[in-house]
This record gives sequence, structure tokens and C-alpha cells, in this order.
Amino acid sequence: MPVGHKVIAICTIIAVLLPWIPNIYKPSNGLSKLQHYVDCEFKAVVPIAVRFNNEHFILPDLIPAAQIQIDEEIRALDVRHLDLVLVDNLSAGNVSQGYMMDLILHHENSLGISSDSLQVAIFYTLESIHSNDLPFFVAQTVLYHFLNGEIELFKSSEVDYFLDDLEFEIGFGNAVNKTKQLEISKTVEKLGSDVHLITHFTWTINNKLANGGNDIVINFPGKRSKTIKNDAHATFKIQTVLEDELRLPPRPGNNLQVRLFASYRKKTLSNVKHIMRKLSERGGHDAVLPRLAQLILEMSNSREASWLAFLKGSQDILSAINATARE
Repeated sequence: MPVGHKVIAICTIIAVLLPWIPNIYKPSNGLSKLQHYVDCEFKAVVPIAVRFNNEHFILPDLIPAAQIQIDEEIRALDVRHLDLVLVDNLSAGNVSQGYMMDLILHHENSLGISSDSLQVAIFYTLESIHSNDLPFFVAQTVLYHFLNGEIELFKSSEVDYFLDDLEFEIGFGNAVNKTKQLEISKTVEKLGSDVHLITHFTWTINNKLANGGNDIVINFPGKRSKTIKNDAHATFKIQTVLEDELRLPPRPGNNLQVRLFASYRKKTLSNVKHIMRKLSERGGHDAVLPRLAQLILEMSNSREASWLAFLKGSQDILSAINATARE
């Protein structure tokens, strides 16, 4: 081929490729690094302090052995972004805050979860020590009882796991006294306050829903109504119905705080992924990017039981992005 033709051919190739060169050699920016970190490396760390309650034994392998079982089970369940970490406080005495596990020597093996604190008790026997079953009891209690809500939520890959809004009506039969109505209303309001950064409540009282005099009816638009008899457990049953609609994890059933804290973590991470998607759609260059990076750094370093502050921070960033989009 003559030299002139070669030059023309090379120039033609360059002209064709020129518009694509910036995309091929696009430098990595801050957003892409954050996305990679969150997708591939980030884990929410949840520490659980383990301590003896009544008898103190020297069991140097207890915490490492239980931790190995927890880690292996989390991998087997394909739970991403979650690290449940046992903290050895076997000889350190009292722990004042965070998740706590008390080991209590007893005549039989069992467990009990507090209804009003972040505490679980494992009742174990001397036989469980001799047979080396105590690490298994510890791991199973964490994974399938105490912090099962964390497992169930983080096992789901859904970004939009929770509802943004929940609308419903409650109707009281004419035999449901005012005291019971007030008790139920306060319970509903309290639950709405607890989840307001996860799901927005909109609810009204519509007594026309209740046909039976002693019935309490919950109606969700577009779904079947649910009727509950007015008895000693009516308030608890109504809260359970609402928790199911909110998609709060069911375990531990007697401790809403533990389940809420798991939900705060899941919702915060979902918000972070929403923020990164919105920033990516806008080219990745945004004034909120440093705020997002700082939030992710604080989340990754956190050992706090509650992520409510992080959840609020993520909501604030989302609000700022939405506000600039409307301008």
C-alpha cells in the first residue's frame, strides 16, 4: 500500500475511534471507588459482648470457636455486608451498652431474650462444656434467635426492601371501650414514630369498618381487611399485623428494639445505594459526594448498636439530591 494511502487509513481509524477514547480511558472517579467499596468490601459490624454471669470458667477457645461457626454460616447463607462479631468480655465484668450475651450456668440448656434491652442469656450446663457444645449454642443463638433479624434483612438483595408509605384505617366496634381505643392508638402512633425514617404512616379511624360490636378491623387499601377480636391480646395482635405489613423481621418476636435496629441498618445501606445510583445518573460530580464519603466512612468504622443517626444522615443526603433535581 502506498504511504499516502496508509496515512489516510490511519487518519480514518483515528477519526472513528476519537469519540470513544474518553470512555475507553475514563479515569476512575470518587463515586466509582465508593460504589466498588460498598458493593464489594463494606460490612456493617455488629459487636456482641459475651460475659459470664454467675460462674467464671477459663475457656480460651470459646469465643474463637463460636466466631468461626458464625462466619461460616453467614458465608453459607450468602449474607453480604454484615459482620456479627463476638467480643470477649468473659473476665471483664459488666458491659453497659450495646448487644450483650450472658452465659449462665444452669441445670439445663436454654436461652432467653430480654424484651426491653439488647440482651440475651444462654443457660448452659457443665455437660455442654465437657462436650464442647457451648460454642455451637452461642453461634446458633446469635444467628437464629437474638440477631436473626440482621441475617434475614441482609440476606435479601432487594434495595427497596421496605415500603416508602403505609396507608391504613382502623375501625372499632361499638363494644370496644375508649380506654382500649386509646391504648391501640398510642401503640400505633409509637410504632409510626419508631419507623418514620423507614416508612411513612398515614392512618385514620373509620368505625364504619367494624360490623361486630367487639371487633377491631384494620383495612389496607387494595388488600383484604383483617379483623381482630377485642381481647387482652388485641393491641399486640394489631402491632404484629402492622409489623408484618412494614416487613420488619419477625425475630426476636418479643423485642421490637432489636428488630428496629436491624431495620435501621438495612434501610441506611439501601439509602446509600440509592444515593450512588442518583449520583451516577448525574455524572458522579455532585456537592453531596464528600458528605456521602464521610457517611460511608463513619458507617464502616461504627460499632454502635443503633444506626438511627446514620439513617437520618442518609435521608438528609437523599433530600438534598432531590431538592437540587427540582431546581
